[in-house]
Amino acid sequence: MLKIWEKLQFLEKKVFNNQIYKTQGYNSQRWMQALKKNLHEYKNSIKKDCISASPYRESILPVICALALEDKNLSKKKLKIADLGGGSGWTYLYLLNSGLKNKINHYQIIETQYVKNKMNNVFLGKNISYTNSFNKVDIFYTNSTLSYLSKSDLLRDFFERIQKSKPSYVCIDDFYGNLFVNNDYYALQNYYGGKIPTRFFSFKNFCRKINNLNYRLILSQPYISKILGVWTKSLPMRNFPKKYHIKPLTLIFKIKK
Repeated sequence: MLKIWEKLQFLEKKVFNNQIYKTQGYNSQRWMQALKKNLHEYKNSIKKDCISASPYRESILPVICALALEDKNLSKKKLKIADLGGGSGWTYLYLLNSGLKNKINHYQIIETQYVKNKMNNVFLGKNISYTNSFNKVDIFYTNSTLSYLSKSDLLRDFFERIQKSKPSYVCIDDFYGNLFVNNDYYALQNYYGGKIPTRFFSFKNFCRKINNLNYRLILSQPYISKILGVWTKSLPMRNFPKKYHIKPLTLIFKIKK
């Protein structure tokens, strides 16, 4: 049986700071080709099927945008959105194809320099940009990203961005959170010969940190993802003790008034 995750660890530095485990992973040419291929196929499906076209990943962002536009406390006609780890910008395209084309003031994608260099010309227009600046936004979104950020830099940056940009909503898709542990744990994700350090969060600790930034959890639901070509609510982790198995989640937090 193929093991997607291996080498269960409980010390962050053994995974994220160990030079042995450095990999091209999400900065590899293979991964970039996959990003562009998936985006190209989604664009083609939109041309054929229009509004019935579905992206290659699930995203609750269109629902949150619709919710925010109806939020009397927000009273916005157009939204500013930040997407941490937005990759090819497919979620922005998903919004445009969901009847929200005229409802987006600006869509900011926060990415690595490698991805910015490769994808910066995919979308041309004044409403979308790749930038790492701290801007005030209405919605802060991320999809399948937080588990691959190290605590020493980008993970801390995630909480800092929320604190400074003060979004009305924080939305996290494909969150690797465990409801039954008190501390984060770590493993290596196999990726075409490479190994990508991965973090699995203590759900309670993570929600407490967001709560301390003046947000409350308003939704927690299963996130369905495609793994090895199969749509599933659970990660294939049978090589780990059951206590450490993960069912990805969608989390939505709203700022407290």
